[in-house]
Amino acid sequence: MKSENHVFCRFGLFLILIVGICSCTSSGAKQQVLQLSRPVQVRAELQDFYTASEGLAQCLGAALANSPDVRLVKVEGRWVERGGRSQEWSYFFISAQLQELLIYERGQLNQRSSLNSEELKQMLSLRDVNLAKLDSDAVALTLEGLQEPGFPLKMEQSDQIWSVSSEAGNWRIDARSGALLP
Repeated sequence: MKSENHVFCRFGLFLILIVGICSCTSSGAKQQVLQLSRPVQVRAELQDFYTASEGLAQCLGAALANSPDVRLVKVEGRWVERGGRSQEWSYFFISAQLQELLIYERGQLNQRSSLNSEELKQMLSLRDVNLAKLDSDAVALTLEGLQEPGFPLKMEQSDQIWSVSSEAGNWRIDARSGALLP
């Protein structure tokens, strides 16, 4: 069984890599490859609590299959527990080609919305989500080091900023440096 899981994980990571490479080379346009913060074990189903990047591994292939030009512009976690893990992460992708916002949860397309030209322009101006430097688990540890943030948290990353809120307060953390912002 362990051997089968190992093969499945390697195959899953291989597929994510191939889909990402194919979308970058076949579109002809300069495509930004989404990065994960560390190697992630891909499972058929996410049944337990997981970090933002672990959930992204489940959604990325489906989003690229839907539209090869997608960009991840927002990640949102609800009921985030200690360690920056949740069962409720949403991944907001935009597609200029489709002129749509695509929201994925647990590897499945959950919502699809058409964007008018002004909304599309605004969404395209956002910087891509960056989980490579600072995943949700590191954000939670940063906050615990400062004070008791009061769990559960609501976490969101958009435009390279993690916004975190709970009953105890609100914080903003730079997703590239990990610095607490005013």
